[in-house]
Amino acid sequence: MTIQELLALLLSGDLSGVSNEDLAAHETTLQDEFDARRAAGVRGADALAELAQIVDAVDKVREEAAVRLQIAADEDAAVAEMESRLRPVAEQDPEPEPEPEPEPEPEAIDEVVPEPEAVPVAAAAAPIVTRVAPRAAAMSSVRSDAPPRSPAPTNPMRLVATPGVDANRLSIAEAFIEADRTVGMAPYSMNHRVFSIRGQYPENRRLDLRNAAHNEAIMRGLFGPETLTAAGGALTASALCGPPTPYYALAQISSAARPFHDGLGSLSVSERGKLAFNRPFGLADFSGAVGIWDDDDNEDDNAEKNCDTIDCATPAEAEVRAFTRCLTIRNFFARYNPEQVSQAVDLTVVNWAKASEMALLDSVKAASTQTVSGRALGSVADFAYTLGVAASGYRNANRMDPEAPLVSAWPAWIVNALSGDMARAQHNYAEQLRFTRANVDEIAASLNVRLIFYIDSPSTGTSQVFSAQGVGNLADYPDKVQWGLWHEGAHVVLDGGPDLNFGIVRDAASNRANTYQTFGESFEGYAYLGVKSLWNTEDLCPSGTFSAPDVVLDDVCGGTSVPGS
Repeated sequence: MTIQELLALLLSGDLSGVSNEDLAAHETTLQDEFDARRAAGVRGADALAELAQIVDAVDKVREEAAVRLQIAADEDAAVAEMESRLRPVAEQDPEPEPEPEPEPEPEAIDEVVPEPEAVPVAAAAAPIVTRVAPRAAAMSSVRSDAPPRSPAPTNPMRLVATPGVDANRLSIAEAFIEADRTVGMAPYSMNHRVFSIRGQYPENRRLDLRNAAHNEAIMRGLFGPETLTAAGGALTASALCGPPTPYYALAQISSAARPFHDGLGSLSVSERGKLAFNRPFGLADFSGAVGIWDDDDNEDDNAEKNCDTIDCATPAEAEVRAFTRCLTIRNFFARYNPEQVSQAVDLTVVNWAKASEMALLDSVKAASTQTVSGRALGSVADFAYTLGVAASGYRNANRMDPEAPLVSAWPAWIVNALSGDMARAQHNYAEQLRFTRANVDEIAASLNVRLIFYIDSPSTGTSQVFSAQGVGNLADYPDKVQWGLWHEGAHVVLDGGPDLNFGIVRDAASNRANTYQTFGESFEGYAYLGVKSLWNTEDLCPSGTFSAPDVVLDDVCGGTSVPGS
């Protein structure tokens, strides 16, 4: 993800899909980017605006991190409060400080509280409200100038409600007032129980930890289909009447990888964007510069030794092109659909990579000598044979070292096609079902050929991209495979310098339309510096055939084949 795409994500407003680890990593990335640009001595309004965007994004990250910390703290506090309710700490009276001559405490006087007026309630849950006498405050916690407090009652007042009677709320309020009067200046950290409530439930509402069948019967009686039907009609899908749970994540499976680009060499033309070069001579260009001179030629006054003249060649030129990507986004859409915006940006980059790879494939194919080859056996046998013939002929025709390294480009799916061909073969060893990329590389390495792969297709010839799968027969491998062969350094990518990424672009027109754009472009070219390059189109049939038959056989891919044809 580029800095501009990261800024677009962070400034979109919703960071709920970003993990805590990614937030920390994004903050570090933005700080490093700010430091790098600051060290480079950025100048101008546009550069300062980009720095401001980086700082705004860091603020967003920190705000989000602070909110998450606060939420976590609130949740911890809530859990702690619930745990204190679940497991109350045993209350203990603080020990008073020793006094040299403590004065005798006045005798406690029982306080008589009249029974409050009762209000009738249902008999199913008759509560018992117990009023607990507060403890007297510790001597050390009472100020010397504090007004005298009434002594705490020695006997608590128990308010018991008989079935059908509820304790009056007034008695509970009076219990709080009395606790405040009698506790005095006790430390705030102490807990003072004022009253408790106990409820009595009928047997058919009580669960038994040792009787699962009994518990299940109670729960079915409360929430079973019969109960729901009696309460409000038949149990149907309409019972799911709450708001549905939203799911915002979007699957992203496409890749912006560029394996063909990465497999070629490159030259930097970032200063001028153009390359001037002389094309190499071929071996046959100076075949007339050599000869054999014998004694007869020495006696012939008209005889001349062979000699060629080198003419000044016209330099060739190659220049870069810009591969652009631009996406217009509505402000409201970006604010409330950040997941879709993020995926749209990612897929735009994928399409940019595809267009760049296809242009590079077309350039390499156009600079190569076009050849074709038929099919004789299965794909693995034909792959090994055809690649070996092409490599041997290439080296031999150009009088190269027989072990000189070469490069060959193939569609990435050829590995699976060869693996399927091996699976169809009538062999009797387990290795045939474990034919992998390593086996393909091993075949090529035995020919001293380095393989590179591409995942797109040249725009001409049989497409090397599978057709879109629809209803019906499963799409099969293309019936022809396009592949190239050349010496190292024959094809190079011209690197025009770093990509130009504007990130988020806003102007007066977009403000009026309530939109913004993400824009970027790369600068890339191609130059053919080689002596010879081949581009072959070969028939493909992963039939599993390995040995040549003695007679003509009906071929599994249609038609017939003859050994050696």
